[in-house]
Amino acid sequence: MVTVIVETGKSRVLPALLAGLVPAALDGIVRQVVVVAAEPSPAILEICDDAGADLAESYTQAVEMARSEVLLVLAEDMRLPPDWSERLAAHLSGGGRAGRLKGPRQGWLRRGPDGVLVKRDAAGAGLAQLRRRAGLPRI
Repeated sequence: MVTVIVETGKSRVLPALLAGLVPAALDGIVRQVVVVAAEPSPAILEICDDAGADLAESYTQAVEMARSEVLLVLAEDMRLPPDWSERLAAHLSGGGRAGRLKGPRQGWLRRGPDGVLVKRDAAGAGLAQLRRRAGLPRI
């Protein structure tokens, strides 16, 4: 089981990502979702409340809040591939080493953001690197 960490600032794209996580939560793959928003808008607060997602003010706090030993860090605008939860489950059953969940292309030339899978104890030291790999802005 994994904890998914998502940084957000755009309440218009967050619901689509959270909806894409639901099947994996029902299958027991996603245990927890933590949304990172330094100054959450009322809309983000409502979305997190409706989705049952936890809210953190920083990545450091999100890692501390995580209830799983494996973290999946996603960009808020990532489009999850249709088979992502099956691929993640297979990866976890094979040992669950650090890895990257490739997002689909978002246009002819534009590559979508990736997700980064990492063990919780390794996340603290490499948050800047994780953010870069997931296509998130630098700290």
